[in-house]
Amino acid sequence: MIFYMSYAASMTVFITLLLPEMRQYFFGQVGRWLYIFLFALSLSYLITPPMRWLAKRLAILDIPEARKIHQRTTPLLGGVAIIIPFSAAPLANMVLEREIMLLLYAGGALAVANHGAGFCHDGHLVTVLGAPNSYEEFIRGHLKPNVTAHFIVRDDAPTIVKRRFVDPFLISKMFEVCYLNESYLPAAQQSDLRGHLQAVIADYDVVLVTDFGHGMLDRETIALVTASARFLAVNTQANSLNLGYNVISNYPRADYVCIDQEELRLAARDRLTPVRDLIPRLARQVGAATVNVTLGTHGSVSYRHEEGMADVPVFTNEVVDSIGAGDAYLAVTAPCVAAGLPAEVIGFIGNCVGALAVQIVGNKESVEPTALFKFITTLLK
Repeated sequence: MIFYMSYAASMTVFITLLLPEMRQYFFGQVGRWLYIFLFALSLSYLITPPMRWLAKRLAILDIPEARKIHQRTTPLLGGVAIIIPFSAAPLANMVLEREIMLLLYAGGALAVANHGAGFCHDGHLVTVLGAPNSYEEFIRGHLKPNVTAHFIVRDDAPTIVKRRFVDPFLISKMFEVCYLNESYLPAAQQSDLRGHLQAVIADYDVVLVTDFGHGMLDRETIALVTASARFLAVNTQANSLNLGYNVISNYPRADYVCIDQEELRLAARDRLTPVRDLIPRLARQVGAATVNVTLGTHGSVSYRHEEGMADVPVFTNEVVDSIGAGDAYLAVTAPCVAAGLPAEVIGFIGNCVGALAVQIVGNKESVEPTALFKFITTLLK
């Protein structure tokens, strides 16, 4: 009786896992490898009795004899019932998708410039393009009119392109392929970059550094920026290409630091201490008067030395695409910090921006002032 009940349960699990909706749920929310394990385990249990019957039918048996310890004839195909499902499950669940459409967006520093441009009189973007596959025409065409751009062109690399392969059902990233040369800029381009920064950096009220750790900013350039900017806002992004190396502690000075909690923990080399205890330590280390740390679904923490901590919740549970939400948060809150707004107000505005940004697929569009003001008005009613 117990066998039949467990066999029926395994069959139910297996059939449930075959449903497209359940497969999408596991792949998007729970985990691909847990799905594959449960798929293989339930299938193995289901085909064990047929393998036992087949072994007896074909006389593939282990017969007891003097040198063997078992007393009964034993079918020998039990291992097949394990090998086949656990070999077939990963193959059956490989990512084999056809390309439905290809969408090209201006992300990274370009997206930050566009987000910020809606809230500032004018902006100036300094970034690196590659000589091969530069995408310069596309980039200039997707920058807002009040953003001027100065491009450093390197001959030894293409313009950075990060190609996300997205599940069309959940708009969730399956994997990503990056096209870039992550070495530091050649000497001639570094000289051009520093010369341009020295010429223009004093003209701007806020200097916003989005450091993705892809080789544009070496220590000498960082030293120049930290020494020259009137007000310096910095984000050092941790990603799969620079994990553990591109941290905020590389900057000797920042007036405003905006990072997520994992980037904070990497900089502190501390996995367990509460975030609220790590923030003041980081602020002292880089001399930052204001630090904002985003916590994903748990909101954010805003810190200012004179005011202490302000915990701000998230303002939406409906997420279309979280890519680029942190960039929007940084771009809009940096001018707010420079203007001297209280920490709790900065966190509130940042989370409102984030709530709007997660409704945008990729960097298809930027968060605009009108949409933000309407969202805040609705929220406060």
